[in-house]
Amino acid sequence: MIHEMSETTKPLPPCPDPRYYVLVHTKEGSYWRMKRGLGKPALLNEVLKESAGRMKITSPAAKSIIASIRHHLHDLQTGRITVKLGARLGKALKENGRVDYSFMPGYDFQPYFPMSGLVRIPLQLERVENAMRLYIDLSKNTPAIRKEATGITGYRFSAILVKGDPLQEVRSNSMNSPVYPIDLQEDTTCVLSLIAPPEGVPWFLCLKVTVIVNGAPATDYSLKAMSVIAAG
Repeated sequence: MIHEMSETTKPLPPCPDPRYYVLVHTKEGSYWRMKRGLGKPALLNEVLKESAGRMKITSPAAKSIIASIRHHLHDLQTGRITVKLGARLGKALKENGRVDYSFMPGYDFQPYFPMSGLVRIPLQLERVENAMRLYIDLSKNTPAIRKEATGITGYRFSAILVKGDPLQEVRSNSMNSPVYPIDLQEDTTCVLSLIAPPEGVPWFLCLKVTVIVNGAPATDYSLKAMSVIAAG
């Protein structure tokens, strides 16, 4: 399957119920708030109980996911990450009747600095026996990095595979690419290989991009991105 990072606007966080919620924007991200003045206390209480019941299940699951990849998040501006991950897990619970990763693809760990604003790269993911391989095609004629900043010398990729039932045990493994120079002399393909989970074990795959400035990883949040690119 082929994916390409584009300028398409990322989907809004999943809504618990569009009949009763409105989207609120804050400096730390967007979230769904119950509409004011519904005028139906019994119905309102029922909706609140349903939503609260899902949160009791999904919030610990979100925290478990975050703990498994915390060392990949320390240099990112993640905002309300527990709330946002919990919302995606909650949508799966509501739509599928179980907590799974079906609504994780497209999630940006930095809400103000999405992957689409940093890179444009064709991706291909395949599973070969016990391995999952991510192929990233890099062209000397089309720079992967779309941002301009003083001192950019290169960039590197990290693939992070999160696997396991989010209600039980979640683990992750990862692989980093070498640093690619910003001015590639020839076309190349970056290959990142990870140990795949056993068949039937849920998973999702993240791609992280870090720009190198003057030989060191960038400290500017806008020169880093991490996004969920696939799930199963």
